[in-house]
Amino acid sequence: MSDIDYTGSQALASVLDELARRQITFAVARAGDRAKAGLEAAGLTARIGPDRFFSAVDEAVTALDGH
Repeated sequence: MSDIDYTGSQALASVLDELARRQITFAVARAGDRAKAGLEAAGLTARIGPDRFFSAVDEAVTALDGH
């Protein structure tokens, strides 16, 4: 995904709510600058957690293994 709009950010916020209820960890891998800026503008970066953004998928998998 290269960008996130208002509707997408609202949908992601709902998904994050459900994942939190289920105690499921969410992470982002390989997000571009526009996507990161959109997540930040929507207040989702803080909800996801700055430590849950990864530059590569394998990095995310390794970091979250066992979560």
